[in-house]
Amino acid sequence: MQDTVLSHELNLLEIYCQTCTYDTGNNLTHLSHQANSSTWQQNLTVHPNNNRGTETQQSTTDFDANGNLLTLDNIGTLDWHYNNTLNQLSKADKNTTTQYYVYDYQGNRVRTVVESNYQVQSQRDYLPVLDISTNQAKQQANTLHVGTHILCESSKDNTQTRYQLTSHLQSNALELDDQAQTLSYEHYYPYGGTAIIAGKNKTEVQQKRYRYTGKERDDSSGLSYYGARYLAPWLARWISPDSAGAVDGLNLYAYVGNNPLKYVDPTGHVKTTSKQKNAEEGAVGGVESIPEKFRVDRDALSYSNQEINQIQTDIFQSSVFEKLVALDSSSRKYYLKEFDCQYYLMDQKIVQLRKSVKKSITDIENTGIPYTNALIQFRTSEEYKDLVFNKYKVANCSECSYVMLSELGKTYPDMTVEYLSFTGSDHVFNLINRDQSTSIFKPEAWNENSLVVDAWIGNVYTKKGFCIANTKLPYYGISKNITGITQHITKYAKSGVSYRTYKKRKITSEINMFEPILLAQPK
Repeated sequence: MQDTVLSHELNLLEIYCQTCTYDTGNNLTHLSHQANSSTWQQNLTVHPNNNRGTETQQSTTDFDANGNLLTLDNIGTLDWHYNNTLNQLSKADKNTTTQYYVYDYQGNRVRTVVESNYQVQSQRDYLPVLDISTNQAKQQANTLHVGTHILCESSKDNTQTRYQLTSHLQSNALELDDQAQTLSYEHYYPYGGTAIIAGKNKTEVQQKRYRYTGKERDDSSGLSYYGARYLAPWLARWISPDSAGAVDGLNLYAYVGNNPLKYVDPTGHVKTTSKQKNAEEGAVGGVESIPEKFRVDRDALSYSNQEINQIQTDIFQSSVFEKLVALDSSSRKYYLKEFDCQYYLMDQKIVQLRKSVKKSITDIENTGIPYTNALIQFRTSEEYKDLVFNKYKVANCSECSYVMLSELGKTYPDMTVEYLSFTGSDHVFNLINRDQSTSIFKPEAWNENSLVVDAWIGNVYTKKGFCIANTKLPYYGISKNITGITQHITKYAKSGVSYRTYKKRKITSEINMFEPILLAQPK
């Protein structure tokens, strides 16, 4: 193997210092870079009322009405879809290069097309673990298999495996081939810009796509794609506001609260610790494979113990909670080993209730609403509560938790409310006010002012109380009973709902919904 560019250029590396200045709105306004060989500075102009920032003095044409950036200085112009997904980038070059983006119904990017001189030059299609790209100019077709820190790229003439060694932020720093020889090395500035990149040759470096925090960087624009939106590393900020609202602070453009050395943002919605991301994701560039992503409102997390104790008491005494506790439950009798005629009657009612629910969800689906949306819409509705309380008068843990998901979401709109279903322990319950940077599989790491609401057993636990119950009661055992599928529904503070499924501890799918209809509204 020939010496890499990296081995030749080590003597050119030098220490540098970057100093960042922020305004009171948490916007980066000035960046100073100092090194022996060069010194440079960058200023950002921020609007005083809405945190919109640009490299040049702002005009009324820099952003659209929804706050999406329309111009990338010295790069090109941006065009956006009605739903705030990036439609196209038109570059300011002599070839009139345009890059188009196509998304599925959930807003996930599924295709990019690059056009130059009004002719298609390349196209890339994204499948869950597969990227297929074609280059018309070079008459090449490549297939990229995306795995856990392993990329396998196949073409007609060659198949290459790239092993990616990552930093604590999951940024791909070193790439090796199947002979453990260096393909590329990259060092990043704090917000994702490239400080140095080197490799075996220019081609190997150009083939690197998944980079800072494991996300794909578009060659045409330099933007990094995070699923919900795009990051401009040189601006240290997002180019569009958070579509989920102020779930991660009032500044809708700030990247990870301006703490990129500690936090990552897997989806473009909210920061989480890289440790949390590593434990529950582990996929290169994955957008669907996402760990916890929304952090509850800071005011909610700052509730005092006295306030949380009052909320605990209020939930205990709420009429809906008391009615759920009083309902018949076949699963309660099952755990008590009371297999009498009442048990079988209750179980038959549960079967009938769930058949009725299934039919209602199907009816909603037939109107064109996706299944998951239909499921959450119905199970958090007043009609569902009427079936549980009045028609069938029975509820197992799943029914209790769906009813409480709706009730808690309406009663505490500033708090994150969750529905957790573990097949290992075959139990379902609710969580409220959990810090979303902690893992659902590690109760000991939850914040002290979170509450576990289990209407099926008739209890509302503090974090400390639940940790004790988790080690003693058979229907919990979160840390040891994670053996099958986990279903996780989250109603976020202010707005937004997500539905995730995990296999063991690895997330397998996620659907995000931001329409207010998705949780039943108070009448």
